[in-house]
Amino acid sequence: MRRCAVVALAVALAGFSPFRAEERNVRDGNERLASGDAAGALRHYEDAEKAAGARPEIAYDRGNALYRLGRGAEARETWRRSQERGTGSLSSRASQNIGTALAAEGDRDGAIAAFVEALRRDPRNEDARFDLEVLLRRKQEEQQQQQQQQQQQQQQERGQQQGQAQRENEGERASPRPQPSPQGSARAGGEQAGADRRPDAAARPDGGGGEMSRQEAERILDAFRAQERIAPPPGAERRRGWRVDGDRDW
Repeated sequence: MRRCAVVALAVALAGFSPFRAEERNVRDGNERLASGDAAGALRHYEDAEKAAGARPEIAYDRGNALYRLGRGAEARETWRRSQERGTGSLSSRASQNIGTALAAEGDRDGAIAAFVEALRRDPRNEDARFDLEVLLRRKQEEQQQQQQQQQQQQQQERGQQQGQAQRENEGERASPRPQPSPQGSARAGGEQAGADRRPDAAARPDGGGGEMSRQEAERILDAFRAQERIAPPPGAERRRGWRVDGDRDW
């Protein structure tokens, strides 16, 4: 059954050591690492490197111990040395461990590149292939979700715009148009309104401002009556035999 190195360093932390002949410090370091003593394992790996020199196999194991101690950046750098100096399965496993560490830190693109490199160095590395498939599937699912969210957001925005336009159109149809005021209508507090309220008031015949009092109106009417008594109405002169200015013979 295949293991997913994205979840845990299953193969790497199991003490993978490709030495042809067992080295004592490497063996003791692997035992310490398997028991959970990462610090003790790191000391044994350092002793093995002093005794045997810089070897990609020891760098690989040292990277495992550093990662267990939470020193991720140092672990990746140590695995990278093992990747560059090693060959075949060892180099591929170092690349796989780098990808696993990057995935745990949230660098998915970096992890995908590391798994691809692991398969390039050893196409038979099924663990790296499985981990790569998992990350690619997750990336594709997230991209699909993002596209769906963008489409839903665009649909909501279009719906809001259409609703706003519809409300504006309905508001324009519902609002009454202003009607022109009738000609000659009385103004509040104006002259015609005042005349309606005061039927005994009349406009001055001389066109002057203000209103005519009742006494003035009666005086003018009396003057007209007196004039009618003195001069007959037009045309009456001829009917009664009176002479007018046009009939004078001078």
